[in-house]
Amino acid sequence: MSDVRELLPGLQVIVCHGIGPENDIYLLQTDEGLTMVDTSWLTHAGAIMEGLQALGWRPEDLKWIVLTHAHPDHTGAATGLAQLTGAKIAAHELDAPVISGEKRRWMPPRPLRNLLIQRLGESQSITYPTDVALWQPPPVKVDRLLHDGDRWGGWQVIHSPGHTPGNISLYNAAQKVLIAGNWLMAAIRQPRQPRGPLARLIHALAAQFVDFGEMRASTRRLAGLDFDTLLLSHFDPVTFPPIAAQLKTRFA
Repeated sequence: MSDVRELLPGLQVIVCHGIGPENDIYLLQTDEGLTMVDTSWLTHAGAIMEGLQALGWRPEDLKWIVLTHAHPDHTGAATGLAQLTGAKIAAHELDAPVISGEKRRWMPPRPLRNLLIQRLGESQSITYPTDVALWQPPPVKVDRLLHDGDRWGGWQVIHSPGHTPGNISLYNAAQKVLIAGNWLMAAIRQPRQPRGPLARLIHALAAQFVDFGEMRASTRRLAGLDFDTLLLSHFDPVTFPPIAAQLKTRFA
């Protein structure tokens, strides 16, 4: 199931529902060709293809899929979509080995994994799946490695690590638009000092995946950019001026 809409000239969104929080997949019309930013979960490929058609695109119109980071709710449908459309894949060089399968996605043993997934869902008042196939989607070839400062049409690639080593954001200075993946969610939910043995265990495991120091540095960098529209992966698109002062005071 998906919803679609036009956000700005040359910028559209496909919103997927049904697993965890909403997943927002952005479509950019650029000099590189029609570009999709992220792909949601493994099982959302069909809904995304329906969204493309609803927006007036043919499968072969999609030329590139840019992945903001290697988590399975962002990369899951990449393999299927690449096969269905012929699109190529781009990702930051530090997350590319996970996306391509050269580096294994580590998962804790099943009882602990399910407990962590349950606690993650409780923290967000939603339910996440425990099917390991969704958390370990099939690998996909990364055709182009991205780096900080690269240009993608009118967009600038900004390496914003912390959530993952190769996490990226996309910034369009002319339109004052920032596509920042999980930035705000991750920044807001930086953990306090954990209390109790289970909380300390979960925090210790989280620290294996998230670099909170790098996340804070990335947060300050992104908050300092000049943008009016903030596009995130799990929130409705945010027009920035009404909340600019609050966010910049907190993060810049």
